[in-house]
Amino acid sequence: MTRSDRFRFVLAVITVLQVGWATGTSAQSEFAWSRATVGLLAGDAPLGADRARALREAGIDAVVWPGDPGDGSGWIVMTDLARKAGLRILLAVDGDPGADSARGLALLARKSGFDGFWALSVAPITASSEADEFVFVAGEAAFEHLASLPGDAAGLDALFARRARSAEKPGAAVLAVPGDDPSIHWLLLPGPVAVPESRVSDAAWQTVARFRSRHPGLADGVHGKLSDAPYAFFRGLRLGKGKEDVVLVVLGAEGRVRLNVSSIFPDDVALRDAVSGAVALVSFGQLSVPASEAGIMLFELME
Repeated sequence: MTRSDRFRFVLAVITVLQVGWATGTSAQSEFAWSRATVGLLAGDAPLGADRARALREAGIDAVVWPGDPGDGSGWIVMTDLARKAGLRILLAVDGDPGADSARGLALLARKSGFDGFWALSVAPITASSEADEFVFVAGEAAFEHLASLPGDAAGLDALFARRARSAEKPGAAVLAVPGDDPSIHWLLLPGPVAVPESRVSDAAWQTVARFRSRHPGLADGVHGKLSDAPYAFFRGLRLGKGKEDVVLVVLGAEGRVRLNVSSIFPDDVALRDAVSGAVALVSFGQLSVPASEAGIMLFELME
């Protein structure tokens, strides 16, 4: 697959994020595109059980399969394996198959269990068939291509704040598309993010992706900066029924981390760094813990 082809597949994911999806299975009721981590599958080999399970265990929520549509044989098996692994799966078709072919493929994809389908078309497809809502036209309005992230705390915080939820607007529904060599900070972006499959096998990326999967607040919550040096920020999201998901992220810390966290955590709560495993107790509004050699710390409340 060429780079331009891959970019087209990414456009499709974005369009689906903007338009919306059909209701999934009960096991996926907590799924939300506004905070999805989307795996861009490498190559067009069918998605097998082991591969699907490994992607889900690595923190991936949904995948884009850029396969040859052919006659659809084997699709039901593949989509069933994806669903059993807890993944949403989207079929992407290279090029422009034409309106009539696109409708037929969309209907076949739906009946085969795909959560979405796209074909790059020169104009929107309009007709009365039941496949219509399953056909999406790729466009540039629903994605953000970021060749690289800012290297300084101020630039990174400005980007995070721009993409994050606020009191006036919902969480970002625009998929972030990486360049050729995204840094691990990519997974800290608010809103949905696309991740190359080549990164999924990296242990450090898996740690952050799993943290992101456990905490909807990281991708879909309010963003607030706590400190410039080290750069520290929190994200928080109300989950309903009096529950909240609040996380603290610290980047580039050295020596010992000392932060005033009184605005987000009460005294006597224990916080755990998901990267190093370090545990610290909030006391008099302060968090004090040795910095992680990994350069990234992801704090969550210990239950």
